[in-house]
Amino acid sequence: MLVVTRFMAGGDLENYLIKQAPNGIIGTQLRELTIDIINGLQYLHTHDIIHRDLKPSNIFLEDLGEGKLRARIGGNLFHTSS
Repeated sequence: MLVVTRFMAGGDLENYLIKQAPNGIIGTQLRELTIDIINGLQYLHTHDIIHRDLKPSNIFLEDLGEGKLRARIGGNLFHTSS
């Protein structure tokens, strides 16, 4: 199987967290990224899809400009329908 996704200029969450250390992510941005991740998981689960390898390197960041990022989930997905 081949999965094609659009280019995410923001990279992945793992590398972003490393770049932000030691100060970390500011509260507003942390909240927005967390909401994006939860919404993505909820969408997958309502379509009977399980993410089998959720980790920061499988969360891609879309650069919206002006320092704003949006989280998108990628990686190993498993469809649960028979």
